[in-house]
Amino acid sequence: MIIILGILAAIAVSKYVNLSSAARESALHGIKAAMDSTNNNLRAASFTGQFNIKTCPQYANERVKEIYLKGTPTAPNVNCNLAATRNNPDIVLMIYGWMDNDEIGNTLNISGGFQETSDTGSPWANTYLGYDLNNDGNVTNDNCYYHYQQPLNRGETPISEVVSSGC
Repeated sequence: MIIILGILAAIAVSKYVNLSSAARESALHGIKAAMDSTNNNLRAASFTGQFNIKTCPQYANERVKEIYLKGTPTAPNVNCNLAATRNNPDIVLMIYGWMDNDEIGNTLNISGGFQETSDTGSPWANTYLGYDLNNDGNVTNDNCYYHYQQPLNRGETPISEVVSSGC
C-alpha cells in the first residue's frame, strides 16, 4: 500500500512540475505576443502621423527617433535626452523604426514574478525577461526567458524570441 501511495505521489509531483513549466512557457509567449503587437502598432503609427515624432540629430543615419505618445513634451526631453526619455512613459524610443530594448517596461505592464536581466554590451543592449529559477539574479542561465534586442543596423528587424528549454 505504501509503495502504491509513493508511486501516485511521484506521478502527482511530476504532473505539477510539468504544469508549472507549461504555465511559465505560456506566460513567456504572452509577453512575446504583447511585445510584438505593441512594436508593430507603434511602428505603423509612426508612419501614419498618429504621433508627434522627433529624429534625434546626434545619432547617425536617423537611427534614433522619439515617439511622443501624448502631445509634445517640454524640456528637457525635447533635445533627445535619452536618459530622461527612457524614464518617461509618454515617450517611446525607436531604433531604426523599432522599439528600443529599454522600452519594454514603459510600454508593457508586466507582473507575475518576472525578473529582468540586461546585457549592457556595447553598443546595444539585450533585454531578457524571465524566471530566475536558481535565484542567482540572472534569468539567461535558467533558459526560461523572453529576449528582445532592437535592430543593430538599418533594414533589420528586432530579435523577439522565447527560450523555454529550462522552464
